[in-house]
Amino acid sequence: MVLTGVGAILCAAHRDRKGSIHGHTWEVVAWSHASPRRDALVLQQRLQIILSAWDHGELPDGLESGEDIAAAVASLLGDCVRV
Repeated sequence: MVLTGVGAILCAAHRDRKGSIHGHTWEVVAWSHASPRRDALVLQQRLQIILSAWDHGELPDGLESGEDIAAAVASLLGDCVRV
C-alpha cells in the first residue's frame, strides 16, 4: 500500500481537567491512499482549512489531546487512512 502524506502545524490552547488553560504545538500529518491518484496539494489545503479554525485559539471541548485532534481531523477529511 502506497500512502500520500501531508502535514501542518497547529498551535492552540485547551483547558486541562482542573480548568487551567495552557497551550501546545502539534504537528498534524494526514495520510491517504496514493491510488487512485490523489492530489496532495488539495489534501494539504483541506488540512490547513480544518486546522485554521482552531489555530491560535482555544480548542473546543472534546479536543483535549492529540488523539482527539487526530480523530476530529480524520473525520473532517473523510478520505484519509490515518492522522
